[in-house]
Amino acid sequence: MKHGPKTVTVWQLDSGAVLLSLVITLLSTVASAQAITLGEAVDNTALTWTTGGNADWFGQTSVYYYDGDAAQSGDMDSGQNRSSWIQTTVTGPGILSFYWKVSSSYAMADLEFYIDDVEKVKCWTYDEWEPEVYSIPSGEHTLRWEYAPFYHWSGEAGFLDKVVFVEGPAITVESPNLAKPEPKKG
Repeated sequence: MKHGPKTVTVWQLDSGAVLLSLVITLLSTVASAQAITLGEAVDNTALTWTTGGNADWFGQTSVYYYDGDAAQSGDMDSGQNRSSWIQTTVTGPGILSFYWKVSSSYAMADLEFYIDDVEKVKCWTYDEWEPEVYSIPSGEHTLRWEYAPFYHWSGEAGFLDKVVFVEGPAITVESPNLAKPEPKKG
């Protein structure tokens, strides 16, 4: 492993005290902590991500579904009426897919997904990652994931990973026809 320059500076003060300033610069990815952007965390840097609420979402590497990182809701103060959200905008038509989960069985259904401020689904899993797929209609649409527990306990969180949006018309099967075909006579 190659390291960058090391600098040591020593000053002698009039009182005889020694002030030692040690500045070490390592040009190693192991030694440097780099922030993970929301786009990197959800594996989609083509979209613009924003976050807000009582605490911002952030990229982390402890809990993930794909590629070693995922987005996590912010750690809010304990109490009621708290939320942490992440959102982006897409232009349809297209297909959206993502994986999500919550950290605790007590937080089940506290992570919700919205399209244009209309709730589409709540996350019901805390032990395994749950996949979701949505057909996005034509036009511009705001996609929002919000972790908003009835009562928040420190350490509980929502997670989002592997967000994929594929532009283009899509065929969505609302109710598959599972009937067996009639046998041919003759």
